[in-house]
Amino acid sequence: MRQPADDLADPGVSPRVAQAMAEAGARAGVGLTAVVAGASGRYDRAEDIVGMWLGLGLAAWVWFAVPDAADAGPGSWAGVTEGVKFAAMAGAWAAGFVVGAVAASYLPALRRPFVPKRELFTCVERAADAALGREVLARSAPGGGGDAGVLLFYVSRYERRAVVLADAATIERLGSGGTEALCRELTGRLADGDTDAALIEATRRAEVLFKKKPC
Repeated sequence: MRQPADDLADPGVSPRVAQAMAEAGARAGVGLTAVVAGASGRYDRAEDIVGMWLGLGLAAWVWFAVPDAADAGPGSWAGVTEGVKFAAMAGAWAAGFVVGAVAASYLPALRRPFVPKRELFTCVERAADAALGREVLARSAPGGGGDAGVLLFYVSRYERRAVVLADAATIERLGSGGTEALCRELTGRLADGDTDAALIEATRRAEVLFKKKPC
């Protein structure tokens, strides 16, 4: 089941964050950039699990709610044959599966309990790596400013996880543990619920670190 586009839409970085990063990057001599994603993965299996459980629930309801013709007693025309009942259960399961999967695609909270934490982390890390790769490629083009290096702040709202990545030259400048320290700074601020403020504060912290370790 594919998720609707607005569920995976990139909320984008606000103009004030982009401006703060551009100014700090110019002063520090590094390309600072950020990605704020609605979600980093599709989690189709979790949606299918929601659909499966809803389908099973509806099939069980049909089993108990629809009487059997054999149990109706003499003189009664209530109830259905076993074949009809099993067909109704199959139809209820199929309808429940589709409705549940679609509902989970529009209501991410429904699928969250069925997504392993490791899968959440892996999807965020993979998406952050891809974003860094795109940024490095864009800056390596003529006029892209690739010589300055790249530091990426990646925030994924659905997974409630942030990653800070950098290219090799920038990691060398920051030194051991530089990106980890910035990530701790960013996630600590994100816990307050203001993504823009968290990114701006992390940008300021990055500028301080780069000024301590100039090119």
